[in-house]
Amino acid sequence: MLMRGMYALYGAIYGRLWQAGLIHPGGNAWHAQRAGRHEPRPDRPLWLHAASLGEVQVARAFVDLLAPLYPLYLTVQTESGHAAVRNAMPDIPVAFAPFDLPGPVSEFLARLRPRGLIVFETEIWPHWLLTFDGPVWFANARLSHRSYCRYRRVRKALKPVWNNVQAVFAQSELDRARFVGLGVLDSRVHVAGQVKQFMMNPGPNSRLRSQWRRRLGVKENELLWVSGSIRRDEIDTVLGMWTAALSRAAAARLILAPRRLRDVGFIMAQAAKRHRIAVRISTLAESPGPGPELLVLDTHGELGDLYAACDLNLLGGTFAPHGGHNPNESARFGVLVVTGPYTAGIEADLSLLARAGLAVRLENLDDFPLLTGSLASRNREEACRALTAALAKRTHPARRLASAVKETLGGG
Repeated sequence: MLMRGMYALYGAIYGRLWQAGLIHPGGNAWHAQRAGRHEPRPDRPLWLHAASLGEVQVARAFVDLLAPLYPLYLTVQTESGHAAVRNAMPDIPVAFAPFDLPGPVSEFLARLRPRGLIVFETEIWPHWLLTFDGPVWFANARLSHRSYCRYRRVRKALKPVWNNVQAVFAQSELDRARFVGLGVLDSRVHVAGQVKQFMMNPGPNSRLRSQWRRRLGVKENELLWVSGSIRRDEIDTVLGMWTAALSRAAAARLILAPRRLRDVGFIMAQAAKRHRIAVRISTLAESPGPGPELLVLDTHGELGDLYAACDLNLLGGTFAPHGGHNPNESARFGVLVVTGPYTAGIEADLSLLARAGLAVRLENLDDFPLLTGSLASRNREEACRALTAALAKRTHPARRLASAVKETLGGG
């Protein structure tokens, strides 16, 4: 009751602000759909919800198996997510999700009469789950430590929210334990893995590798390391690890790719304190001569391709307590992922990569120089083949979900 009251109060305040013209989050379609006024659907579609761009990318991995079974209707919350669906899945109807308030939710459900709801990643909207009386599944589900602690405070109020949840397909054992800790029945929470790993298509990319190495002035037989998505409080640590490796004659160049571009200047200053000159990649002019020893990626959208040119990734988010960032982007090219001890958010990813010899976790960062001696002889092609074989032994999370949905709903 407390949760319902809080949401009703939020709705009243939002409505007044909207009427007063003090908020303008979207156009007429946005307002109408967020208020629950969607076009009626007599075919009773399967309702899919992918909050924003990241969840839309996940949803793509499931749609191909679900679309032949049932009519689909996908809701999002952001304009970037809406545009992504239009571009990547033009045959799938997409609209903005209703506000999690009694009026909008009831209006939406009356117009669509969905046969089931699939939520990608984790969006726990109490009014959706309490008002909708059909089956619900969570796909590629995860709960961060922060979210878990926040929901844990209202665990008792959440208990009825889970009544119609048929299954939670969690990314990792830790995510599974957190959902159970919030009151989902133990028998309904399963570890299905991280779907993005099944989207990797492992293999070295010689074209990208050559292009980037030529641009950076790095020869094929030279070692090139990167620290992808590094955060401000990790920069000095990673620079120290690199310096220690250089002292052991590991002649490797290093690229620092900050999580946030506003940290580029900070990186340059930290390098200067260590008497190192860092060069922004955007300022490089392609030339046949050797490139700088220390580089900083200072542009958006290039890190994913840049990984193809590298031999090792000192993964950001793991050298300070952030839980880690995506290790799969670099591992798919056969690039070894080296992490610090803070990997709580990516344990499932690292477990698979370690089986293919593509991930090493350092409890003691002083051990890093000992690892570097074997890097020159690593075979990226063999590593990619091992990763492909490890993935082949797993059941794709989309198949597990489609099977569970069909078992509950029957044919289309």
